[in-house]
Amino acid sequence: QEGGGGGGGGGEGFGTSELKWEKMTEFRNAIGDVVTDVMEHLGECFAKEKEEKKEQMVEKIKSMMDSWEKVNAFGGPSIVEGGRRALERGLQSVQQQEEEQEMANVVVEE
Repeated sequence: QEGGGGGGGGGEGFGTSELKWEKMTEFRNAIGDVVTDVMEHLGECFAKEKEEKKEQMVEKIKSMMDSWEKVNAFGGPSIVEGGRRALERGLQSVQQQEEEQEMANVVVEE
């Protein structure tokens, strides 16, 4: 008897979905790579906002990443951690550019 009785109870269905999710590891990793790339650009966008708004947006994204990590959305914690690092890189790159621009302005004024 193939199918074990017609696909019965809720636990069985959950197990099937979980198995399908595990089989999609390559796809999940690919999505994770895209998300990591997007995080750096989000960081750059957020860094250009006023401090309060920037902090709110960064916290929302970090909360989302925590959720992704809890459910193992991308096949491993290293992808989510890569997203966190990319977000920070984006935030810092804009800050560094602004500091360099300020230094250039000081030199021009003197």
